[in-house]
Amino acid sequence: MRPWRAAPAAGARVALVAPAFALPDGALGGAVAAIEALGLSVAVGPHAACRSGPWAGDADERLADLAWALTAEDVDVAWMARGGEGTAEVAARLPWAAVVARGMPVVGMSDITALHGGLCRRGIPSVHGAMPTTGWDPFQAGAAWRALTAPPPWTLDAPPGAPPPTALRGGVARGPLVGGNLTVLAAIAGTPLAPDTRGAILLLEDVDERAYRLDRCLVQLRLAGMLEGLAGVALGTFTDCPPVAGLTAEAVLERHLRPLGVPVLAGLPLGHGPVQSAVPLGVEAGMDADAGTLTVLEAPFARAGARAVG
Repeated sequence: MRPWRAAPAAGARVALVAPAFALPDGALGGAVAAIEALGLSVAVGPHAACRSGPWAGDADERLADLAWALTAEDVDVAWMARGGEGTAEVAARLPWAAVVARGMPVVGMSDITALHGGLCRRGIPSVHGAMPTTGWDPFQAGAAWRALTAPPPWTLDAPPGAPPPTALRGGVARGPLVGGNLTVLAAIAGTPLAPDTRGAILLLEDVDERAYRLDRCLVQLRLAGMLEGLAGVALGTFTDCPPVAGLTAEAVLERHLRPLGVPVLAGLPLGHGPVQSAVPLGVEAGMDADAGTLTVLEAPFARAGARAVG
């Protein structure tokens, strides 16, 4: 994959927008301060503090903010403030030709998976990383910045004290890293927002879903052809996903993923766990399930000083 534009640098201007759920009361100021602590400047979307039911404004308001963040000439990074639900509705209505032409670096996770999928489908890298209204800490913030800017190769680090990843099925895989939240991927399967998973390492994580709901989502991915031709599967955290009638999340994942015959690495520090790392999506990655490593092999954006293209 070719880089679309130069990687952001110190002093970059960040557009902070909320394409899904409304921000918690008082969270916006803390989010701005958290991003500024990275040495960046922040421009807040005009409707970021709005509320319409559970959402950060109605669909038109959220679309306006997201389209501005992804196409503005004076913005260097579009950082999503929160997930929840609603991103797919507005991402589907984006002016995609202008978005592709700009190639804006995007950071977010959870419901933002719908935006990541649309970007990856169109060849634009993005970053699966923590959002500043959901309990940022220095590790999470630094991990997101590294995913945006670090020259490859680099290997995803487990946070201090975290258990190491383990192989659900051993082996080595290489391919573009795509995916994100399992529930959202199932919801966008078969739509123009679904990423192309053939030949890819598929990242999956989730939160607050009972085991049978995870089963339903994996069946949906299989029926939509999104589990065919994978190079491997990288599993992040499945947080607060309780068993039902003895059926566990771990058993569901093993039942659907082991028969694929590809390497599966579980327990990566990606998702909704207490400490989240970050990785670029849509770029080449290598995975060694036996060694418990996921390595980024390609820069999502051109190095500083390099010619931006696209």
